[in-house]
Amino acid sequence: MKNSLSQDKDILRVLKQRPLFFPYFTVKMANNNEKTYRYTIIISKKAHKLAVQRNKIKRRIRAIINGNQEKIRICDFVISVKKQVYNIEPQQQREEIRKILLKSKILNV
Repeated sequence: MKNSLSQDKDILRVLKQRPLFFPYFTVKMANNNEKTYRYTIIISKKAHKLAVQRNKIKRRIRAIINGNQEKIRICDFVISVKKQVYNIEPQQQREEIRKILLKSKILNV
């Protein structure tokens, strides 16, 4: 993936930043010197034991981010998913993802 934040040193740099807490997600972000945004999604095995379920949430998050590429500001960010996200409906998950991107000012309106 071209917008993937995959290098350990880059992920650690972002994880050192102050987190923004939301009911179902935690977001950390840092400025970068690249020409595009980069991101990664973290879901612990504690959140859900089945990889299929963890990957489903990742796909939903990626779909929203990739669907709004032109509106996302240039920065590095990490989205950590909490286990409570599995207790809500898929449509509400999408709304929460969009809401955190707006509130954290990653997504420009």
